[in-house]
Amino acid sequence: RAGNPVSTGQLLVQLDDADFIQERAIARQQVADIESQLASLSLEQQAADDRLTLSEEEVAIAERDYERIQEAAARDAAPPREVDQLRQVLIAKQSALITARQQADQLRTQRSQLMARQGREEANLELAQQRIDRCRITSPLDGFIESVDVKIGESLISGARVARVVDPTLIEVPLRLSAAVRSELGIGDTVSLFATGSTAQSWTGSVSRIAPE
Repeated sequence: RAGNPVSTGQLLVQLDDADFIQERAIARQQVADIESQLASLSLEQQAADDRLTLSEEEVAIAERDYERIQEAAARDAAPPREVDQLRQVLIAKQSALITARQQADQLRTQRSQLMARQGREEANLELAQQRIDRCRITSPLDGFIESVDVKIGESLISGARVARVVDPTLIEVPLRLSAAVRSELGIGDTVSLFATGSTAQSWTGSVSRIAPE
């Protein structure tokens, strides 16, 4: 109500934030879902990396066996059939290694995509929270309500004034002065104001800003 005292941060107007609260809940759910997927993906990634390590070791063993059988065949100490068999084993192990490496790379790609989605959803969550915060219009200073420009149930647009709060302990007085004295004025200079009329009152203040014109 006009005339009521208010303090800095005191709530003046509460806008309807139901839609924004719903947006925040959806964004939180999305973030939680992505975090769950990332946790599950981390386990799959660890298993895939372990399979890749084992496949690399199996290929290394098959390569050494194949090299030894080739050396033996060169000395006529091994039949060609054994050489072909170990060659087939090596090819199978190499194929398994390619598959294991491909699966590990795919999981890393999925993780990168999920982390990108997580960043977007966290940004949406932050934006929804900002919208909720902006629905609370509080007093920017200690003072008194001079006027309230909105009514309950009224629709508002961005930038509309909802209330006017004044601090009577600090008054700003605009003065129009000649351009000739511009060079003699500066921010922070002391100014004395004298009342005209029957009351002989005076006030001491300072220059807070100077308009360009």
